[in-house]
Amino acid sequence: MRNLFIFALCFFSITTYAKPYIVTSETTISNGNWYPLSVLEMKAAAVDTALSEFTSSGRFEIVRDDKSLRQQNDGEVQFDISLIGPAEIVKLTVTLHLNSNVTYVSSVSMDIHGMDYQGIYNAFEYVGTEAAKRLNTKIAMLQAGDKHSEPNNGHKKPSSELVSIFNQAQQLKREGNSHEARVLFEKVIEVSVEADREWSEMATDELRYGLPIFEADNLMLDNKMGDILLVRKKMETVALLYRQILADNTDQPLRVVEMNKRLDGVSITRKALVNALRASTLSRAASLRIMLEAYYMDEGEWPDQATMTQQIHNWMPDFDVVSYQSDKDEMELVVRDIKYGANIQFFDGMQGITMKLK
Repeated sequence: MRNLFIFALCFFSITTYAKPYIVTSETTISNGNWYPLSVLEMKAAAVDTALSEFTSSGRFEIVRDDKSLRQQNDGEVQFDISLIGPAEIVKLTVTLHLNSNVTYVSSVSMDIHGMDYQGIYNAFEYVGTEAAKRLNTKIAMLQAGDKHSEPNNGHKKPSSELVSIFNQAQQLKREGNSHEARVLFEKVIEVSVEADREWSEMATDELRYGLPIFEADNLMLDNKMGDILLVRKKMETVALLYRQILADNTDQPLRVVEMNKRLDGVSITRKALVNALRASTLSRAASLRIMLEAYYMDEGEWPDQATMTQQIHNWMPDFDVVSYQSDKDEMELVVRDIKYGANIQFFDGMQGITMKLK
């Protein structure tokens, strides 16, 4: 039965919708005079990213909020950005109100303490994408007909069914379906009665800690081998998951200490990856230097910029020319390694062609 549910969920997620829901969008920001980014940047990073993810399935279409057309719309999606300056935490809450009186809510918090500008911007993009993914998964599970995700209309679940929901959430977590697991853990909290308080507390702790730490640990295991760029991207996600846990566990000092230690470890690993990327870039650039030397030996002079650009493209298509200056006997060239995102400078003088990262 559970496999049938997963199949239904996957089928629903790739189905095209003949008539998407037409909804308007609204954004609010509460910050207490703390601006980690400008208002425009926060909206671009968090809200625009969330809207892109939210509408990616074709289930929803965002339209301009026109009072004369409101009765023709199906609802509204609300984006609330909350900034807690003293703790340096950003939180995005996405609420979808449909005219059928159905409401879906998802939220993501992130600790951005100590981040530089690019890190903060990336964190806002992450909370936007993640909040939209959680919301889409919740809607998809309901639409797919999963009985555990259906509204309970005020009726609480008996303990036996509550245990079943909790166990299914755990199984989904172990299978790597973290968003689906989150929906069911939230359902446990929603339907618990006083007598089942421990199940609600366990589900709450899964949302705050168990689920994200499990996802981070699995990403760390996947990082033991593989492409450097892929490993770096996974490490960035791990760091964001740790910061998510920090934001959700400010009342748990031991967890705060643990996550900061883990972030220190990630920082060291990322520095090692940067060194590995530098080495890989220089290794690739060495091949280009050999080609440049061969060209000069054959031609006896350096070409004009258009010719050099074309030669670089022919030799190594994933290198772009950033700048180039030359006369017949001397040359200075800067290229960008598209794959690794680094600039390399070549200089031809009395000592021959030298190169370095720029």
